[in-house]
Amino acid sequence: MDYLLRGQRYESGALFDERGGVYFRKDGIHWPAIIAQAVGMVAAVLWLNAYSPYVSVLSNHVDGSDFSVFMGLVFGGATYWLLAHNRVRAEAGAPTR
Repeated sequence: MDYLLRGQRYESGALFDERGGVYFRKDGIHWPAIIAQAVGMVAAVLWLNAYSPYVSVLSNHVDGSDFSVFMGLVFGGATYWLLAHNRVRAEAGAPTR
C-alpha cells in the first residue's frame, strides 16, 4: 500500500523490511543522517543555557539567551541537506539539480 508524503510516493511495507528494500542503507546505517545528528547536537550545546552554572560560550554573548533548539535544527537540517540531498532525490527517482 502506498501513501503520499510531501507529494512523493513511498512504500510503507519497505519501512519494516530489515534487510534490503528501498530504504535500507549500507549495513543499515545512513551515515549522512548520523553526521547531521551529531552536528545538530554540537550546535545545540554551543547555544545552550540549561541552568545557572552552565551558560555556553555562544549563548553567553547574547545575554544568556537559549537558542539551542533552533540552532540544532538549523545546523543539523542544513548538514543533512548538504550530505544527502542529491542521493535521496536520485533514489526517489526525482531529477537532481
